[in-house]
Amino acid sequence: NHYVEVYDFNHNAADIRLGLYDENLEFIVGSNGQQNFEAIDLNGYPYGTYYVAIDSSEFNSATGYKLFARGPERTLSDWLEPNDSFASSTILGSDPNYLWDLTLTAGDQDIFAFDLDSYGYADEHLTIFFDHLQADLGLALYDSQGTLLHNSNSTTDFETINFWGLAPGRYYAQVYSWESGLADYSLVYSPIPSLYPDLNEDNNTPATAIILE
Repeated sequence: NHYVEVYDFNHNAADIRLGLYDENLEFIVGSNGQQNFEAIDLNGYPYGTYYVAIDSSEFNSATGYKLFARGPERTLSDWLEPNDSFASSTILGSDPNYLWDLTLTAGDQDIFAFDLDSYGYADEHLTIFFDHLQADLGLALYDSQGTLLHNSNSTTDFETINFWGLAPGRYYAQVYSWESGLADYSLVYSPIPSLYPDLNEDNNTPATAIILE
C-alpha cells in the first residue's frame, strides 16, 4: 500500500490536519479525524509531483508529530518510456519545459522531438543535467532526415545544444550514455515561447491603425 501519514502527536493538544495537493497546489483530499494520527491513501494516483500540508485547526496550540510517506518502488525505466526511437520520441511542444526523474539503462537511449516555427536563436537551447561521476551522458541533435547536426559530450555535469541558426522544421535530440548501468538525469527545454496576436490586431498598416482617443 502507498500512503502518507502524520502520527505520534497529541490530538488533545492540537487538532492536526493532513492535506494532499497536486503540482498546481490544487487541493485533492484531506484527513481530519479524532485520533493521534492522520493518513491519506495514495493508491491510484498518477505519476507526478504532490505536496503535503500539515496544520492545526486550533490557534495557540502546539504538538510534535512524525511524518511518513510510502510510494511505489522506483522502476528502471522512466515515466516517458518507450521513447527510444524517432518514431516513439517524446514530443516537447512549443513552450519551455522541465523534465525530471529521467533514467538511462544499459543499451538505452532517449529521443525527444521538437519543432521550430522560425530560425533558431542562441538563447534557445536544450540541456541535460546529471552526475558525471555516475555516468558519462551525451546529447546529440538530428534533423528530420536523421542527419547528425551537433553532438555535446564533455566532462561536466551537463550537456547543452543551442538552436542558433537552425532552420524551421522538426528536430530530434538523443540522450545517450557511454557506459552501462543506471544513470539519472533531468532535461530543460528552453525555446522562445510562441507569440500570439494581441487584442489590437490587425493594426499593421495606417489604414488599420488603432485610434487613440
